[in-house]
Amino acid sequence: MVDLTHSSQQEAAGKSPTIDASLGVGMVGGVKALILLLVVVCVGCGEPEAGKATKLKAAAASEAKVAALEAKVAALEAKVAALEAKVAAEEAKVAA
Repeated sequence: MVDLTHSSQQEAAGKSPTIDASLGVGMVGGVKALILLLVVVCVGCGEPEAGKATKLKAAAASEAKVAALEAKVAALEAKVAALEAKVAAEEAKVAA
């Protein structure tokens, strides 16, 4: 907040007004705003990386599930092949 009374007193005394850095006004406030903007941009840029990490973890979990399902399919195919062999053996007995 700018103290107009103080400014008027300075002008009356013939002094030029000064920037009060403690209040964050003028150029100092602009620098603070620029730094704040840079921090927000940098933090904002970090979020997609976190999102990518989460997506990579989910993809790895999905790949593990696919691998487990493929192993189950291979086991079932082996059982089917064994049953087909038994059926062929029984058919051979019946034919003989």
